[in-house]
Amino acid sequence: MKPADPRYLGAQLTEGGANFAIWAAAADAVELCLFNEVNGQLLETRFAMTHRDGPIFHGYLAGVRR
Repeated sequence: MKPADPRYLGAQLTEGGANFAIWAAAADAVELCLFNEVNGQLLETRFAMTHRDGPIFHGYLAGVRR
């Protein structure tokens, strides 16, 4: 996961992926959990959000789409 723009909280889709930013002032760590349905099974993938500006954890994932 690459650094993202921490000014916009939530998920922001871009042409090449998605920017994620989460306010978690009391957290020591944050994981982003994404879900995808494959062959009728719901699969979860977790990403550590290691980039942090003050209370905001953020990251950019290429390839994320609706």
